[in-house]
Parts: sequence; structure tokens; C-alpha cells
Amino acid sequence: MCESIKDIQADIVFIAHSQGAAVANNSLSIWPETPIKSIVYLAAIAPLDNQTPYSLLSKADEDNYLKGIQYEDSTGRMSITDRAAFATVFSNSSF
Repeated sequence: MCESIKDIQADIVFIAHSQGAAVANNSLSIWPETPIKSIVYLAAIAPLDNQTPYSLLSKADEDNYLKGIQYEDSTGRMSITDRAAFATVFSNSSF
């Protein structure tokens, strides 16, 4: 995400839904000089200091969210490892 917004020459407002809020929050710690004016949280998972996104979810939620992704507790980063599995959980599309 940081790479995608690096060339924007204006204040940035994120509208973060669900787990996207954790990504938006983490972007501030990865790249604190980003011109993010504000983040609007909409039905969002917004971890506080020293919390991980999954500490706010139930076990069933965690099992679903982990389909097709790898989550690194030490960095708080997620990467898509199986696009098809990821798409079935996070969208109504398939790849």
C-alpha cells in the first residue's frame, strides 16, 4: 500500500473497512512521513499499541481470515499465498 501511494502529492484520507483498518494503521508505523491526513474506520479492526489484528477476532474469524494468506506476528504483515483461497474469503470473485 505504501508503494501505491508514494507519488500522491496531496493529503491522503483512508476509509478503512474491516481488516483494512489494520493495514492502514500499520502503514503509519512503516512509513510515518506519509501524508495521511486521517483514517476513517468503518466496521473496522483497529488494533491498539501492542495488539495484533487477530487478537480482536474470534477463533472462527481467524480461521477464515487466514485462508490464502500468511500472517507474520513479528511484523504484523500479511502476504497472499493462495489468490483463489483469499478471493473466496475477501470477495465474491475468484481468480
